[in-house]
Amino acid sequence: MIRKRTRRGAGHAENSADAPYRLAFEGASDLLALIRVTARGAFHVERMNPSAIAFFARALPEVSLDDWTRSDMATMFRDKARFTQAEVDAMLTPHREAVRTRVTIVGTSEIPTTSGERLARRFAITPLTNARGRVAHLLYRAEDLTGLRSAEERFRQLFDISPVPIVIGRLSDGAYLAANSAWLELHGYRREELENQTSITLRAWETPGDRARVVGILRRKGELRALPVRFRAKSGAMIDTLYYATLIEWDGETAIVAAPQDVTELMRTRREAGSQRERFESLFRLSPNPSSVTSVSEGRYLAVNESWALAMGYKPAEMLGRTSVELGLWASPEARAAFARRVVEQRSIGQQQVRFRTRLGELRDILISSETVDWDGEEAIISSMSDVTELRRALELIRGLNESLEQKVLERTTELEAANREMERFSYSVSHDLRAPLGAINGFANILRNKEGDRLTPDGARLLALLEGQSERMAILIDGLLEFSRLGRKPVTKVEIAMAVLVSEVAEEARAGEASRRAELRIAPLPSCRGDPILLRQVWRNLIGNAIKYSRNNASPLIEIGYDAVASAYFVRDNGVGFDMKYAAKLFGVFERLHGESEFEGTGIGLAHAARIVERHGGRIWCDAAPDKGATFRFTLPD
Repeated sequence: MIRKRTRRGAGHAENSADAPYRLAFEGASDLLALIRVTARGAFHVERMNPSAIAFFARALPEVSLDDWTRSDMATMFRDKARFTQAEVDAMLTPHREAVRTRVTIVGTSEIPTTSGERLARRFAITPLTNARGRVAHLLYRAEDLTGLRSAEERFRQLFDISPVPIVIGRLSDGAYLAANSAWLELHGYRREELENQTSITLRAWETPGDRARVVGILRRKGELRALPVRFRAKSGAMIDTLYYATLIEWDGETAIVAAPQDVTELMRTRREAGSQRERFESLFRLSPNPSSVTSVSEGRYLAVNESWALAMGYKPAEMLGRTSVELGLWASPEARAAFARRVVEQRSIGQQQVRFRTRLGELRDILISSETVDWDGEEAIISSMSDVTELRRALELIRGLNESLEQKVLERTTELEAANREMERFSYSVSHDLRAPLGAINGFANILRNKEGDRLTPDGARLLALLEGQSERMAILIDGLLEFSRLGRKPVTKVEIAMAVLVSEVAEEARAGEASRRAELRIAPLPSCRGDPILLRQVWRNLIGNAIKYSRNNASPLIEIGYDAVASAYFVRDNGVGFDMKYAAKLFGVFERLHGESEFEGTGIGLAHAARIVERHGGRIWCDAAPDKGATFRFTLPD
């Protein structure tokens, strides 16, 4: 477990004026760490916010907070963590690159935990220079990517609400295909202004050659990272960015998805060579986490960042100098006063649920963390908030859907139980009601043959033989139908099956017949699988038996058994009579036959059995054939 430890006299000086930025730092949901860079290029962690502490406690439970802050990162990774020297070098390469290039380094990485979990993160490492122009600190900022939602939902949400500007444009001519709100805000456009426009027609690039350079790199490499590029906003102002882009397929066309990181303020901050307070002021102002500072006495806004103002429907300038009650954020002055009393009494509160009213009158559910600070000699409250309105609504929707789903499952279960009972009654009827008259017919036919056989005319003897044969066929059909009906109730017991051994055994059984002795059976190597060996043995019996039966009229019957790696399917191929594929839909139906009984014997249930068994394993079965050119049956068995 990571433990907090107070280090007296370590790191950089702190004073009460830094408190607002410390709280913004501590309250951020992203992982934040301030790393000191020594003159010899070593890295020492001076501070991590709670999000970073929690993340690394999961990732590296053997490393305490003392370990992080007591020694340089290379030594800590080597001696306390479980990393090799190569892994240590890989972990610190982005930090060294940020110091060397003096630009923000962005990337993703994963840390495998001892429990087998892989913790993913997306990070940005920003160099911060001191008054002498030396990179003295690194601001490490990361987003925990572990446990993200499905890619489609995550992309939609991140694209729509991400504070990172994202734009998608056609590679060929630069036509705009999509842009998120952050990109539109950064460039000063409305969404409709991009319709039927390209980045060239809007003069978005500083020079047309910049786009040609970017396209050339993407065509060669497929992506680019942290390329310094300047863009022109609608107002004509130039925007400094680090350009990240990759090629994707968008509605059948090659497109560029780009995330230009706005470093205009960072470049300006570098040129101004800020002090520690200036650095934290930039963090406060540019942070995507809504943050504000209000006076304790009146609730008057002393500082507010863009994210806070935007969440409430204002611009920062419209909020500064006015009180939260005057702006209508709180339901009443009493509610705000009670909140302020709790903060003053406790000095710090975290994740307090409140409800704010925006400029448009919409009520939003907010989780707010606050603490008291000294702001230029005045007692103030610095706050950071998270809007959980949509999350609460989503949870309510999910709760309702779960209740509806449970009811539907109950209804379907009842229907299935009724259908199973009906099937059992049907099976009983077939087993008893149909077999009884069939037994009588067989008995009378046997009596007739024994007592009157000598007096029957040749035609009568032929008719009696036909009666006995059809009676026997009827019994076979009843047995097949009963077996087919029972198949849906048989449990599927999956075990590891050596498919090559199983097929060899079935092939030996099939070679017992006269027709099969003429047939050549070629068995290719077959991969093992998981399944019910008894049921799958029946599948192979039906498919191999059919292949032998329908190829027996060929002078050199050939049966090929193998595995199609492309389709991930087992197959049985013959060079028999085949059939017209327009009748393929009837192939796996009960009692469906594509050839007359006079040509080929059978009941028409074998392939229906095979299909039912494959489907119960979660796979599918299909056939390709042509008249007089044989048939190939394939089936899949998913893991």
